[in-house]
Amino acid sequence: MGEPARGARPRGEQRPVVSRSGTPELDAPLWFPDRTGADAGAEPSTLAKVDQSRLLRPEDYLRESRQPPILGWQRIAWRLGARGVRPGARERRHRRWARLSRRPLAAPKVIAVFSPKGGVGKSTTALQLGQVLARLRGDLIAALDANPDSGNLIKRVAEPYSPGSASELRCYSEHVQRYADLMPYVTEAEGGLCVVRSDTAAAGRLGPVEYREVLGVLSRFYSIIVVDLGTGMREAAFLSIVEAADAVVAVTRPSFDAAEVLVEGMDWLARRFPLKVATSTVVVNASHTVAGELDLDRLEAELSRQVAHVLRVPHDRHLAAGGVPQWLLLSHHTQDAYLKLAATVVDSLPEG
Repeated sequence: MGEPARGARPRGEQRPVVSRSGTPELDAPLWFPDRTGADAGAEPSTLAKVDQSRLLRPEDYLRESRQPPILGWQRIAWRLGARGVRPGARERRHRRWARLSRRPLAAPKVIAVFSPKGGVGKSTTALQLGQVLARLRGDLIAALDANPDSGNLIKRVAEPYSPGSASELRCYSEHVQRYADLMPYVTEAEGGLCVVRSDTAAAGRLGPVEYREVLGVLSRFYSIIVVDLGTGMREAAFLSIVEAADAVVAVTRPSFDAAEVLVEGMDWLARRFPLKVATSTVVVNASHTVAGELDLDRLEAELSRQVAHVLRVPHDRHLAAGGVPQWLLLSHHTQDAYLKLAATVVDSLPEG
């Protein structure tokens, strides 16, 4: 046979991969293993070959391949024919938060939401966090009301409510073999979030072992379970759920009294779960009240010594009115705050 044509590569030689940025590792999917270590010479997976060998990207050559803007004046301009318009700053933030919120998870995760002081919007925060995740992710998301004193989580959801509660789910857990068997115990909220309510009767209070059993049943079907805890931080059930949680979210109001109680509570909790508190997120929730003379910047700096993230939810007239919140009636700033919260919490979840 004749010599190969000029410029042809020998058989079996791979075509070199050159990214647009000049650094191939920046364009590789985040879940691919690092090839710079001991297994650098190992054969990459078939999926890695397919992705890395694509030198021509549709978004670089096809004008209509880019996702059109969906927010602001850019959306109107695009629909009027201005194909050169790019998404605005707010939409770019939304896309980044959505990408972080959709992070693949190898195992079910539990997110514990708590506050040592009542009336700070804890249940609203837990509900909005769960609803944002349910909207953005393609898997099933649940919210469990673990307040032993007849929690308010279900009151933030429109009727009809499920006939069964968390205590009844625990009693009949051996009969839950399929997802359809869960339907008597869950109430579907806005966005597809499935809420498991607490029992209103005192006899229905669950202990640490019972809550672990309920979480075990839910983790068979849901990839993320948001748990709305009560204010009793020293109760055994509270500590058991925090111990089982993969992420912790604390909620407080922008007032000195509420902030002081939270700082003291986080300090007490850090002595028992130092790693969980160090990687936790604090939400300063001003949705129901307007921050007065409290120096929020100084409070944020103080809280940052104990936790990994401090986020703010601004005052919102719709949430302040109470009742069942509706996403479309929230202000843009409030929507952005909850989107950022979901992205931050999912991004902080441990691997595996």
